[in-house]
Amino acid sequence: TRAPSSTAKFQDRLIGNVVAELLLEMEVKTLVGFENHSGRTYLGASAKPLAKVIKGYGNNGEDGFEGAVYNNLV
Repeated sequence: TRAPSSTAKFQDRLIGNVVAELLLEMEVKTLVGFENHSGRTYLGASAKPLAKVIKGYGNNGEDGFEGAVYNNLV
């Protein structure tokens, strides 16, 4: 996660409702919540996204994903 700074291109906070479709095989298929963050999370090569954003910003407001999965960690 990259934290904002006064010179960073992502000074603005990402605020609002978020709806995302889980990419894992689970009984529950949709995540619904509220996000309010200024940091931006970019997944490395070994992590997979938890969900695809339908509405909202997600991890960074750019790639359309929310959350991360690495081995058995969500």
